[in-house]
Amino acid sequence: MKNILRREITTERKFNIVISGEDEGVKVGIFLKKNLGFSSSLIKKIKKLPKGIILNDKRAFTDVLLKENDRLVVSVDDFESSRNIVPLQGRLDIVYEDEDIILINKEADVPVHPSKGHPYDSLANRLAFYYREAGENFVFRCVTRLDKDTTGLCLVAKNALAAEILSKDIQKGKIKKTYLAAVEGEIEPDYGIISKNIRRMSDFATIKREICSDEEGVFAETEFRVLQRKNGFSLLEVTPKTGRTHQIRVHLSSEGYPIAGDWLYGKERRGLKGQALHCSRLSFFQPITKKRLSFFVDLPEDIRELFKDM
Repeated sequence: MKNILRREITTERKFNIVISGEDEGVKVGIFLKKNLGFSSSLIKKIKKLPKGIILNDKRAFTDVLLKENDRLVVSVDDFESSRNIVPLQGRLDIVYEDEDIILINKEADVPVHPSKGHPYDSLANRLAFYYREAGENFVFRCVTRLDKDTTGLCLVAKNALAAEILSKDIQKGKIKKTYLAAVEGEIEPDYGIISKNIRRMSDFATIKREICSDEEGVFAETEFRVLQRKNGFSLLEVTPKTGRTHQIRVHLSSEGYPIAGDWLYGKERRGLKGQALHCSRLSFFQPITKKRLSFFVDLPEDIRELFKDM
């Protein structure tokens, strides 16, 4: 785990803006929406804070008209941490962090959120500890959630504005995720697209999904490409075109090649810590600067072992 006592990046987020001539006469609220991507609900929240919106060193309201060279300071800091998340130390593989986001390479058998069965060993618990030790408030806002036994890149927003913008980017298809999956069997097609509707199973645990007719469920589409065939397994590069729960797992299983180690849609496999599904690549726009960011993390060792010489 990285040293959490010597950090240069914090969860504090303030925008210091000098108003240009082209924004003279624009209301503060309109300016925040147009230039920074604030939603109406977030503006309503921050304007109630004593230091949420400061104009020329004085508290301002959203209907004030801006003038050229005005100094506007807007704060989206969290003034308290998530109350229902208990900080607990655990391994964190931090791939990237800036003022607005933190990107984690999540290991297997770690849920993203606390639950009844996992109240203290989630990624949220570990991040809460990470920021508490640094003396910072932190509200857990996961942007790209992964299943408990899926490994790889998991994006978390560090403030409400970043979370709002990234959530909209997901809906618009601006956040691109690519997975690596080791499936049972050396499958024949080198490339394929699976387009099948998915619904929640009514006669099983609430988490399980199943394929259904076009008149039922929700549409889901998954693209895959074979990278390697060896030892009775196939390594696939998988791109989900839609973002349904368990989409990749249920789609591949429905085609007759379940993901290795997937106890829910296939079978458990000795030597694997979870299902052999790994979010290897994530590409998105930094929510504030709009710079395009792309990251890659390689397969965990237990999945790589499946393709080593016998």
